[in-house]
Amino acid sequence: MSSTPTKIGKYEILDTIGSGAMGTVYLGVDRNINRQVAIKTAHNNTEYLQDAAERFVQEARLLARCNHPNIVTILDFGQQQNLAYMVMEYIDGPNLQQWLKQNKKLPLKLIINLFVQLLKALHTAHTNGIIHRDLKPENILVKTPHSLKLTDFGIARGNDQSNMTQLGITMGTPKYMAPEQMFGTDEIGPHTDVYALFVLLYHLLAKLRNPTNYDAMPLAQIDQLAKHNQFNPELLVPKALHDFLYKGLNPGVADRYPNMAAVGKALKAVIATLKNTLKDQPQTADSTSGIFTTGTVITQNEMVWHVEDDVFAEMRADLADLIGPMADFILTSALKNSQSHDQLVMNVAAQLDHPGNKEAFIDRWRK
Repeated sequence: MSSTPTKIGKYEILDTIGSGAMGTVYLGVDRNINRQVAIKTAHNNTEYLQDAAERFVQEARLLARCNHPNIVTILDFGQQQNLAYMVMEYIDGPNLQQWLKQNKKLPLKLIINLFVQLLKALHTAHTNGIIHRDLKPENILVKTPHSLKLTDFGIARGNDQSNMTQLGITMGTPKYMAPEQMFGTDEIGPHTDVYALFVLLYHLLAKLRNPTNYDAMPLAQIDQLAKHNQFNPELLVPKALHDFLYKGLNPGVADRYPNMAAVGKALKAVIATLKNTLKDQPQTADSTSGIFTTGTVITQNEMVWHVEDDVFAEMRADLADLIGPMADFILTSALKNSQSHDQLVMNVAAQLDHPGNKEAFIDRWRK
């Protein structure tokens, strides 16, 4: 076994994050700016690994096209002797599979939030002509508190490339794969990632806290869904989500949502239904109140401070354009600790990781 390198390119190696037959991921640091990075490597010193090396280069090129807060950012790419390497932002957190094991039950608003983050990330990838093809919890990183980062585009497919997988050869993870991908047909497209996203939603709903609060019901005609995805006939899903989920899991490409834009449009109707269903219920940690923030908050001195509705709606939309679905959670948190407009702006800005987003938000909204 080869020893751990002390340096790759200009990056000092601190530790090994993970290793497999095709390569290793290291924790490194760029001493020029004192920033930790993840360095993914792929060995290409044997004929057997040549295909893996080609996929590695493809992954770097595809990732470079995508600029989205829920897609891991590629920072550098290079080769050192027989070692190709890709430098990405380092996410100090577990993957979604590990995170779900730590969190036994989830509120519905958080499940929807996680779903929306992945929806927007995949929409960006599809807009850039990229089909991920391997969406699963292990390929999603969780950045504190609940911000997701989609990663591992190793078997992704760009629409300007010939398919590196021969027709009839299956690549991906069966539990999350669409039937057309599982059986190696040539119908791969945005609808393939749509299917995987809904399988993921299905498994997130298995973690739903107090499903009976949402008039939950089993998924109808579950025997007509694909067997390899391991659906549980006893799992209860909220009634408002039933038809939405069933269409997303439809084995027939023509009967499924065709793309992420269609999913987003349908989800708006689902959220509206949930909002109406829950509006008369007591506010609990299991409600979707974080998605429907009003702009009114009781401050520490017990006085009511109100953000004008039109200003708040515009601020919310502007923040969502910058960071995606985490906007509602950040606004809710900031409102609870603010007693003036400028204090709200600075409290929001303090929670934005990217300096450019922080400056843009302050410039736009500080009076």
